[in-house]
Amino acid sequence: MSVPRTPLRASRLRALLQGSLFGRHIHVLGSVDSTSDRLLELARHGAASGTLLSADAQTAGRGRRGTHWVSPRGGGLYASFLVRELPQADDLRLLSSALGMAIVAALGERGLSATLKWPNDVLHSGAKLAGALVDVTSSKEGAFAVAGFGLNLATPALGAGADTALEATGLAAIAPGPWLREELLASVLLHYEAHHVHLLAGEREALRVACLAHDALKNRRVRARLAQETVAGVVLASDPVLGLLLSLDDGSTRRLDAARTHLEWIEPLSARERP
Repeated sequence: MSVPRTPLRASRLRALLQGSLFGRHIHVLGSVDSTSDRLLELARHGAASGTLLSADAQTAGRGRRGTHWVSPRGGGLYASFLVRELPQADDLRLLSSALGMAIVAALGERGLSATLKWPNDVLHSGAKLAGALVDVTSSKEGAFAVAGFGLNLATPALGAGADTALEATGLAAIAPGPWLREELLASVLLHYEAHHVHLLAGEREALRVACLAHDALKNRRVRARLAQETVAGVVLASDPVLGLLLSLDDGSTRRLDAARTHLEWIEPLSARERP
C-alpha cells in the first residue's frame, strides 16, 4: 500500500457519520502535536460533545504512562474525539477498552482478525497495530473524556512507540487494502458509539464478553511491573471489569489493575501460531 498523498476529507467523514454523535463537529488538520492535546484545549473552551479531530501527522503523539512518539504523514490514522456524557465512575475505565474493541470490530468488517491486548492495544499476530488512550478531565462545567487512537497504515520505523513489550506492524504489511482512512475512521467511531450508549445505560456485559473473546494475552506468559514489585505468570483472562488474572509461578493467582500495572514483557507468538 502506498502512503496516502491526499489529506483526510472532512466532507467524506460528515457523509459517513451523518446522524451519529460524531457527524457534526469535524476538524481535519494537516499536522498537529497531538490530536488529544489539541482537542483537550478545544474542550476546555466549550467544544461540543462529539467533536472529532483528526490529523495527517502528529509530532508528539501520546500514549499511556507519558510515552511520546512521532506519527509520520500518511503513515497511520490519528484521531481523537470528545464525549461529555459519561458513564458511572466505576465504568470510566472501560472507555479505553470500548475504543480498542471498536477498532477490532472495524478491522473485522474488512476481513482482518485482530485481538485486544489488555487494556487498550490492538494486535495482529502478536504485533501492535493500534493503541488507544482516554483522558477523563474534570472542569467547572462537569467531567468530560477525550479519547484518541492511532492505527498504523505503514509499519513504524522505530517499533511500537515506546512499548518495548511488543513489535509493531501496519495494515500494509498484513493485506494490500485499499485501506481508506475515512471509511476506517467512521467505522471505528460508529462501533465506539454503540458501546458508549450501552455503558451510559450501565450495561457492561456485552463489552466484557467481546473483550474476553478477543483476548490477546490469554494463556500467554507475561511479566508485569507494579509500583513496588514485578510479578510473572500465565494470563488466565484479561477482564476489562475485573482486571488481569495471572497464574503465578508459585501456583497462586493474582488480579492486576490496569491503572497500576505495566506489562514489561509478553511471550511472543510462535511461528506455528502466526497466520
